Amino acid sequence: MNNELEHHSEPSFGSVLGGIVIDARDLLLRHVAQALLEVRYELRNGLIAAMGLGIGLGIFAGGGMLLMLMLVQGLATFTVVPLWACYGIAGSALVVLGGVVLAAGRTKVEKLDFVPQRAAQRISGNTQWLTKQTTSDKSHKKPVKISRTRVRR
Repeated sequence: MNNELEHHSEPSFGSVLGGIVIDARDLLLRHVAQALLEVRYELRNGLIAAMGLGIGLGIFAGGGMLLMLMLVQGLATFTVVPLWACYGIAGSALVVLGGVVLAAGRTKVEKLDFVPQRAAQRISGNTQWLTKQTTSDKSHKKPVKISRTRVRR
């Protein structure tokens, strides 16, 4: 059994600083990649919501137009209101209905979050930390001593 201690030379300050910079860069790249994934997810949700709104609005508009034509013909047949006024009444009702549908769609679009706040906060915090670590005041600098010893048994 060999109980000798192996002493390795201490790494240079440049290699330690280089390792820190590489680790910080990798961390920031991972956070940026995660933020991009979150943005893609939100964009996909936005696209699905927009497609649903568009298809629903199209079907609703088609059915509404047929119902309005029926209403116009019914008004013209059973009342003394002229046909042009019946179309005016039906058109006004469609304008009001369309405004309500557009307002509902607008509120859904406003709820979408295209810039994920959590990812932006993480990246901002990491860059602030990295800036603080790499720009230190020389009067408060303490020597960094890193020793690597291995014990073999």
